[in-house]
Amino acid sequence: MVERIAQLPALPANILSLRQAIANPDVSFKDVVPILNKDAGMTADLLKLVNSARYGLSERIGTVDQAVLFFGMRNLVDFIALTFAENSLRKAFSRIPDISSYFQHAAEVSIQTRRIATIAGIPGNEQEVLSMAGLLHDVGRLVLYLETQAGGMCLLGENTTEDMESVVLREQDLWGIDHCDIGARICRKWRFPEVFESSIRWHHKPVHDDSFSREGAIILLAHILTVPGISAEVIATALPPDRMRELKLDPEKLSELADA
Repeated sequence: MVERIAQLPALPANILSLRQAIANPDVSFKDVVPILNKDAGMTADLLKLVNSARYGLSERIGTVDQAVLFFGMRNLVDFIALTFAENSLRKAFSRIPDISSYFQHAAEVSIQTRRIATIAGIPGNEQEVLSMAGLLHDVGRLVLYLETQAGGMCLLGENTTEDMESVVLREQDLWGIDHCDIGARICRKWRFPEVFESSIRWHHKPVHDDSFSREGAIILLAHILTVPGISAEVIATALPPDRMRELKLDPEKLSELADA
């Protein structure tokens, strides 16, 4: 499984150049846009992403300059890397049956992640980062699915927090590693921000030992909200009451998101 992660393509040189540029605390708009404009393919992917239904913009964004202003420079680079990651995953795991359903689920979790983050009062730039992590939250399942010939694996299906915890425990028991850990390793390979790695690592068990992953908890809730017909009781008990209060989340408002 670790070898399959190693076989995934590395980030292209143009994305690494962008990463290096934004690592400079004094980076400015004029440093980033020229790098983007050098690569017609990357620019096309960027504009396709920003104008997708995912963001529901009322007016179309037609230039790199507008996209940078919309996302912010650092978020923009992460979104470009995410587009590369999604394209790479579709190619690497094209043999998995009904892979489109998996990516549809990932998109739904991403949307709910942003909605929950909004209710929790998380700043807009952090909402976008969490939304991206929501897109990648179950990428480790793809590796497990192929490496185990789908034995005992399902790409979708948990309906409660108990289900989600039991899945991880079963994976660890069968294979010595779980899809959350695999997903975190893939994020590390592609140099995504640490918040990606930690939120994906803990999205099935955000309360662990004496620690609490706020980001992992939001993704877990987002996953639960995508379950058709999910009950208000399951949503209300997805996290301990004190952790729900810590996130400033009202179970009734979350139920409304599920209904929507």
